[in-house]
Amino acid sequence: RSFPNNSLRLAVCAAALVLLALPSLRAQQADMILHNGKVLTVDANFSVAQAVAVQGNKIAAVGTDAAVLALKGANTKVIDLKGRTVIPGITNTHSHMHDHSIQLWSRQNAKKIEEVRRTFTVTGKDYSELKKGIELVVKEQMANPTNDQWAVISMPAGGDGQGIGVKFLNDKAMSYDELNKLAPKLPVFLLSHPAWMLNRAAQNSFLALYGMDWSQENVDAALTMDTTITRSLVVDRYFRDHVDEMADIIHGGLMHQAALGQTGFSSHIVGLRIHDGYMKLVRENRMPLRFGYADRFCQQVEPDMAGCFIRKGDLAGLGNDVFWNVGVTLGGIDAGPPQICTTMEAPKEFKDMEQIGRAHV
Repeated sequence: RSFPNNSLRLAVCAAALVLLALPSLRAQQADMILHNGKVLTVDANFSVAQAVAVQGNKIAAVGTDAAVLALKGANTKVIDLKGRTVIPGITNTHSHMHDHSIQLWSRQNAKKIEEVRRTFTVTGKDYSELKKGIELVVKEQMANPTNDQWAVISMPAGGDGQGIGVKFLNDKAMSYDELNKLAPKLPVFLLSHPAWMLNRAAQNSFLALYGMDWSQENVDAALTMDTTITRSLVVDRYFRDHVDEMADIIHGGLMHQAALGQTGFSSHIVGLRIHDGYMKLVRENRMPLRFGYADRFCQQVEPDMAGCFIRKGDLAGLGNDVFWNVGVTLGGIDAGPPQICTTMEAPKEFKDMEQIGRAHV
């Protein structure tokens, strides 16, 4: 196996990729040997070895320098760790690495993303100032939008989800009808996580992206979370025609995590084209990390989410060694308070905000 720049560091991480709790295998000749180090096996005794031999994508042997170097052959790559430590691969059980990579790329390529949406931040001391800021964005900043270009307007959410923007939206300080009257044709997305509002033009635009007609039933069932809409809007609008570019973006982010010692992670996938990007990496044998993903596609494209999941059935385990399905997921499990449904005790004003019975719960 060849490594990019900073080869020693990545070689150590590559060993971490396969240093799992596997039975020790013997081989006549190792592909790679790392020796003169501290190899943390994390077995029952948390024993520390000196060297490790790799054959293919599995550990061939772990032990003393002498024992492992006995597996050296003419073509074995030998790396002197010089006392460095080799750790088992770190598995991150909940990280949306693809989203992080795409968000970073989007900030660095704002002009490209502007064909899909422009983003604005509105602040104020009270509701009237927030409303005035929204009006200025719509009437002045977005006076001449390109075709189907969105205005995404963020307001302060506060560290506890109780900022003035959240209260503004929860109190309907600007009603749905008011927003439609202000922007009858411009898609507008008001956001102060976890509260949000789409006007009718934005609802039409988002549903049409997945071949769905507007109806209140479709709005209630398919437009259920601000984070789903935020991620999907760029992924399934801009990257619909740039899957190769997105695959490269995701690959770069995964390589960064691999260099930090991560070897696998799990996440749900929001945005249909993200799945296409991963499949491209899988087919081209470019996956730096193992990825167990949860199916969350129903929430984006299917009004009858319960029926969609029933039709999908059991998808757990579907895939290969680097990309497989762990099942389906409910949309709101990893959302933030105060709007997620919980059993926690809290004052009535907070419990009343919980979205009990929403389609994604």
